[in-house]
Amino acid sequence: MARLTSLDDFTTGRDNNYNLIRFLAALAVIWSHSFPLSGSGGDPAIVPGETFGGFGVLVFFVPSGFLVAKSWERNPRLLAFFLARTLRIYPALIAFF
Repeated sequence: MARLTSLDDFTTGRDNNYNLIRFLAALAVIWSHSFPLSGSGGDPAIVPGETFGGFGVLVFFVPSGFLVAKSWERNPRLLAFFLARTLRIYPALIAFF
């Protein structure tokens, strides 16, 4: 009997295209912000009530959630997990400010 492919099969290793998906989602958000910044109106809607920017944010955070969950699965100790998250987020945050 053939084994069904699970979502985990696509998330192993470094060749999982998460960075590409997140990059394209970030571009959608930047593109949607260009409309009000240029004074040409609001972000065009994909469907009523959903803009490219809103969709980009959703697409960006879903894969990010998978990566955070994978981090917890790799090392399920609370202190180590929070330390890893802190070391991932704060250097860029400090550099930004």
